[in-house]
Amino acid sequence: MKTKKIRAGVFSFTACYGCQLQLFKAEEFMETIKAIDFVDFELVSEKSDEKTALDAAFVEGAIARAEQVPLLKKIRERTSFLVAIGACACDGGIPAIKSFCNEAEAERTVYSEDFRKNLHSISPRPIDAHVKVDYYMRGCPVERTEFHKVARALALGRRPREKRQPVCVECKIKENVCLFELGRTCLGPITNGGCKALCPSNNAACEGCRGASWDANLPAFVGLLEKYNVPRSRIKQMLQRFSGRNKEFEEFVKKL
Repeated sequence: MKTKKIRAGVFSFTACYGCQLQLFKAEEFMETIKAIDFVDFELVSEKSDEKTALDAAFVEGAIARAEQVPLLKKIRERTSFLVAIGACACDGGIPAIKSFCNEAEAERTVYSEDFRKNLHSISPRPIDAHVKVDYYMRGCPVERTEFHKVARALALGRRPREKRQPVCVECKIKENVCLFELGRTCLGPITNGGCKALCPSNNAACEGCRGASWDANLPAFVGLLEKYNVPRSRIKQMLQRFSGRNKEFEEFVKKL
């Protein structure tokens, strides 16, 4: 099947730029740019086309400031396919930890009063709190090979599909010994897969950077952790790190 060169933009809001940097590290990046014309990509070029319609827009970062909302909506209007890239864009990520504390107090701890006056901050949320998202490229940072696969699918005129399975499934496929069987804890049972169980495969617990899976049974998982004598305060910390997905999830964690 013939590929066509698609027009795309890459944008960042409240994030660390780590996911964008992953795109350049991909071994397939030189092949990818044969299929994509990046007409709006600030990290690559100061000259950006801000008006051209886009076949795809890749958006990194949570929405944490009021002025970011209209900018995001403008991007959505320009593109027929919007991809959220990274934990911050998909689930709120690290910025959304602020939602679990007194937000004004958190700002006073970090910023001077003069800076806060012009901050115009809002409660950090994933981008789908404001616009429709067509594909979630999860992780902190994203899996660089996934970007290539999504770009290739779009160039072929196909709609890329997300994997809807928890990390535990990928651990089973790789025949990893479950960390729970070793007396340790892990967020794999409730976390979206797609990372090939990278952390557990290297003897490190999954920390949930790909966000809670759509069918995550949180009460059951909390019960499982308690069986391993994990205190509620620690469970709350574990779930807060990447759990800014929606109000329902947030309220559950706050009640722990």
